[in-house]
Amino acid sequence: MKDPLKRFTIAVTGDFGPQRSHEKIRQWVEANGGTFASNITPKVTHLICSRQHFKRSVTMVREARTIDGLSIVTFDWLEDSLMKMYARKETGYFLHRQGRASAKAKKTKKTVRKQTIQKGMKAFEKSCRDFQTEMFSDGYHVYHDSTTFAYDITLARANLISNQNERYHLK
Repeated sequence: MKDPLKRFTIAVTGDFGPQRSHEKIRQWVEANGGTFASNITPKVTHLICSRQHFKRSVTMVREARTIDGLSIVTFDWLEDSLMKMYARKETGYFLHRQGRASAKAKKTKKTVRKQTIQKGMKAFEKSCRDFQTEMFSDGYHVYHDSTTFAYDITLARANLISNQNERYHLK
């Protein structure tokens, strides 16, 4: 049997119902390779906290906030980690400021993506201008086959910055 909590020291605060007592959680943590802590120390890696205790900022929550690298997570993180038999990433289970940090990361990622798209569009437009100067044409011409068949063409263009699609129908 794997030990999904082997690297972790876990403390608990809050009420999670009669089936999830602190004693029961201690047994689960220790049975899966983790260390259980009854109070917050610098060795604690995770504080499993109820939303009510987090909102009231009880003593354990205040102490946990002062320790760098300590994650304040919901009971769901422990439950999902035990069910999957490996330690889940805490990202979706945080109860504190790290959610704001991820929002900043998303905003930065979006800005970088937008800048990359703009650079690509500028390079494309430059290539179009170069083509026009070299070929003395904008590259468009009417195509006729030997049977004078009428072609029905639809052009589609996606604008990634404004997230809009354009369609042009040629007959």
